[in-house]
Amino acid sequence: GGKALLSELLLLREAGFSIGEVLRIATLNGSEALNIDGQYGTIEVGKKADLILFHQNPFDDYTHFLGKKTIIKAGKVVK
Repeated sequence: GGKALLSELLLLREAGFSIGEVLRIATLNGSEALNIDGQYGTIEVGKKADLILFHQNPFDDYTHFLGKKTIIKAGKVVK
């Protein structure tokens, strides 16, 4: 996790994956591979409220993955 994961997201984009594909790989695909997609991986009623909110849109520039972000774990903002 952390900076290593964000670096992997950048590498995926540089390898030609779209931002949508990169986000799916980092969220839904990972939770499906771990067989926890019933609780994580998408934003749905009844799923865990673990989110990363990017302050700048990565769809505008993929390097925004490295920018300022807000992390929400179990429904609470983490500093």
